[in-house]
Amino acid sequence: MDVGAVLLGGAAGAIGGAIISPLVAYALTNRMEHKLQEQGSKTERELAAYTANYESLLGAHATLAAQPEYLLLEGLAEDDCRLLKEAGVSCQEAAYLFMSFKASARWHRIMQSGDVSAYPDGHSRRAMLRVRKTRAAWHILQKLIGSETFKQRMNATLTEIERGERGGGSDH
Repeated sequence: MDVGAVLLGGAAGAIGGAIISPLVAYALTNRMEHKLQEQGSKTERELAAYTANYESLLGAHATLAAQPEYLLLEGLAEDDCRLLKEAGVSCQEAAYLFMSFKASARWHRIMQSGDVSAYPDGHSRRAMLRVRKTRAAWHILQKLIGSETFKQRMNATLTEIERGERGGGSDH
């Protein structure tokens, strides 16, 4: 089965030079991340977390926005693509959400955050999870995210939101 056909209905694009810059940025960011985890102070890690978060999101999102079928290279199964479509999540939306989740997971890893509590009211992650399409995508995409702390925090938030929708809490 053609990957492009699964994600884009046959409109798969060609791999171009746009992927080189994000790959180089990704490699450098990974090296910096490991060095800071070993040697950096909390302030240095904080600064690196924000920088890596921003650079990773920009470079990879630009590539995924142009080539959403690259999600298959991250480990997304063709059945997952079908489920995303059935949930009304477009390829571009899935690519955006994936990179947004990856950027936050990277921040949690660099900061060595152990906080697994639900995100508070007013936090952007909580607002995102209130959107049904985001929730559907999270259930599918979370297996591609490496940070257990971030996944636990997102799932705790999701549990609170769903409890609120059933009448047992304050989320709307």
